[in-house]
Amino acid sequence: SPQDYEYEEDIYEDQPLSCSTKESIKGGHVTYSQEGLEGSVLTYHCSLGQYPFPVSQRVCSADGEWSSMRLVSGRLVSQATCKDMLCPAQLQLDHGDFWPREQWLRVGETQSFSCQEGFTLYGSAQRNCTVSGGWTGTTPVCDNHADDCDDPGIPPGAQRSAGRFYRGEKVTYWCQAGLDLLGSAERVCMSNREWSGSTPRCQGPHTFDSPSDVAEAMAGSLAGIMDVVSPEAKRQKNTNFGRSFRVAEGSRMNVYILLDTSGSITKDAFDKSREATIALITKLDSYEVQLKFHVLSFASEAIDIVDITESDISGSIDDVIWNVMQFDYSVHGRKTGTNLYAALHRVNELIGFFKQNSAANHFNETQNIIIIETDGYSNTGTKPQIALARIRNVLGYFNTSQDHTDETMLDVYVFGIGERVKKDQLNALASKKRDEQHVFILKNYRTLGEVFNSIISDKSVTMCGIAQEDISDKGRTVYNKPWHVTVPTSCSGSIVSQNWVLTAAHCFARASTDKISQKVEIKLGEGTVVSTKVIMHPMYNIRALKHRNVSEFYDYDVALLYVNESIPLSWKARPICVEKAREILKDPTNVTLDEFVTDRFLCSGGSSGYRDAITCKGDSGGSLFLRKRNRYFQVGVVTWGITDVCGSAQGTYSSDRPPPDARDFHIDLFKIMPWLKQHLGEDIQFLPDII
Repeated sequence: SPQDYEYEEDIYEDQPLSCSTKESIKGGHVTYSQEGLEGSVLTYHCSLGQYPFPVSQRVCSADGEWSSMRLVSGRLVSQATCKDMLCPAQLQLDHGDFWPREQWLRVGETQSFSCQEGFTLYGSAQRNCTVSGGWTGTTPVCDNHADDCDDPGIPPGAQRSAGRFYRGEKVTYWCQAGLDLLGSAERVCMSNREWSGSTPRCQGPHTFDSPSDVAEAMAGSLAGIMDVVSPEAKRQKNTNFGRSFRVAEGSRMNVYILLDTSGSITKDAFDKSREATIALITKLDSYEVQLKFHVLSFASEAIDIVDITESDISGSIDDVIWNVMQFDYSVHGRKTGTNLYAALHRVNELIGFFKQNSAANHFNETQNIIIIETDGYSNTGTKPQIALARIRNVLGYFNTSQDHTDETMLDVYVFGIGERVKKDQLNALASKKRDEQHVFILKNYRTLGEVFNSIISDKSVTMCGIAQEDISDKGRTVYNKPWHVTVPTSCSGSIVSQNWVLTAAHCFARASTDKISQKVEIKLGEGTVVSTKVIMHPMYNIRALKHRNVSEFYDYDVALLYVNESIPLSWKARPICVEKAREILKDPTNVTLDEFVTDRFLCSGGSSGYRDAITCKGDSGGSLFLRKRNRYFQVGVVTWGITDVCGSAQGTYSSDRPPPDARDFHIDLFKIMPWLKQHLGEDIQFLPDII
């Protein structure tokens, strides 16, 4: 009947429309999220050294159609294709020559460089085009140092205005057609004979910054801000760590994170953005800086996720992360524009709020970090540059300098995600500081997560308790316990400062009164140092209970090794933190104690339900440590155990899978702290003792 037909039609109309899962790309393959349902993402994949053209992803709309593909001209394209990656070639080398003279080179091809007589070549004599569309090596420069400033170089794909490099003179850069300039398009030779602004580079529409390069650049900038760099690194030329003078112990930092939640951001992309943001927050918490966070979501409007004025929440990393995790991706509803102005305007309001009561809010001592994560460009509201100019005015910066290097209390980092970003607009928002980089273009939000997960692993950061992430990477040595050292007689130890190593006393003697050699070879990182003094705890005596038929007694089994020539700290050899772990150990141990296992021992092992990893022979003197986010704190010294799980007779058991009755015993550092402080004094990095 007509009524039945109408009912069947209503049912049909309520069914969600799916997009086709039989799409194709010439030379590659296609994958789908959510099996082609509304909101599903189609991703084109090509072989290494190729890229999808004209887009890499499409989204399934409510009408059951994939989003259209268009060329830059706006013309529709019906079939995607895999195209070969090309590298923009060197177009100009003043006082030099290069070969071949092409605008673009293919993957694997080489460009060579030489200089005229009287000029020296700096940078690479040869560069190879890589599969990512970038070049190996560094930009070639021919210079004779005849002018006030050195030749600042010309990146591949760019050209530069002519002229001499005298103080006050300006050079201008521009990129060949199809490339975007990132960094400073104009640079001035300043009175200190350095160039203003950040180094320019030309980037193609289908090329992206590598996670490792971005992590290194951002870590360098952050390390400079937070003063966690070794003195040796600061003295080196051409490093990114020149402005650490602003942040000392007790310094404050307000971090504003702006998350794009506009209509082009899929649920999957936002979830990866959320994960990346949490990784960043966790990493920043590793620094010894008083942090507060403001996290907001912006589409057509800006919505607070974490309000920085609520100090109980914004200063608690756990609460910040909880709020970010609880945020509802769909809260913007149909207001799906991209209004970067609204986001930056909100930041301006907050900075202005803190300035109103500057003394109470420590306004003049607080660093302001703005981090923008977006996959598009501002298409709603006023120009975002206007809001950023107001932020600078509130902070007392009035655009009278040639770059942003003097803006010591403000850094603006911009992360453009994907191929649709307007690179020129994002570049205009990012800070331009000498020898630093603040704008980055990444392939996707997963790559952003990789960046934030590795920014603390910078090789020059020597703050205690920091280690590289143990990420699987064949052919790469990871120093995830850089405080670990080995000493003779198959023992271990831990670096606690540049001059001290903490280890076990039984590695050297059976009692503190025994005569021993003061010279001990200590192997660390990729080098070796020799101690000039060995100090055992005066109460250590392995024979103390021998008269009661206890052959070995390991109470007070600790020793300090003093190194006269300071240990060269680096990413391969860093100290572990001591004492702050007390705030982690809020609950007392429930180990049953007797005369043999005194209250100076910590016990590790487990039960049939849960088991700690167990040490092996050769681990004596090593560190028992706890991890709080991305910092490591030593709480004990490995001294003895009841089971050698690493022996060949242990069958299926191992250090990671020990038998349930296996136990290790460690000297509790908190019980011998007076002795440690007596010998280490101010030399060790004792962190705040929070009971």
